[in-house]
Amino acid sequence: MTDNQTKILYATLLGAIGASLTPNPSDIIYWNYHKKIRDKWMRGEISSKEYWKHQAIAQYGASSVYWITLLGIAYLIPGKYKNKLGIVLGIATVGAIGTMIYKFYRQDENDNIAEVNAIKQKLYESIDNNDKKLTNG
Repeated sequence: MTDNQTKILYATLLGAIGASLTPNPSDIIYWNYHKKIRDKWMRGEISSKEYWKHQAIAQYGASSVYWITLLGIAYLIPGKYKNKLGIVLGIATVGAIGTMIYKFYRQDENDNIAEVNAIKQKLYESIDNNDKKLTNG
């Protein structure tokens, strides 16, 4: 391998590591699809084999489409390397930030639902205790 080929290999591997560690918009598609398909499986609408087939396609397909789209954007952007790199990194960064915001939003939403359910449970218990006091008192 020449010196440039070695550098390209290292850059490609570092990019793959970064891509694996970085959240991206395909994660949102995967999470939503996963929930939908899991619910269908739990209701018995699809078989276990169908569930796992859909899972594999969603997990690997969504991410691949995202990265192929970024590659296509980089190819179609006119200009030199630095211009293309800046735009593609900007898109990837916005995607990562948007994905994290969405993930935190969903977590807050789930936490709020759990909190409301806990308050309702305490309220129901309080009402039951008051009813028992009135009937026994």
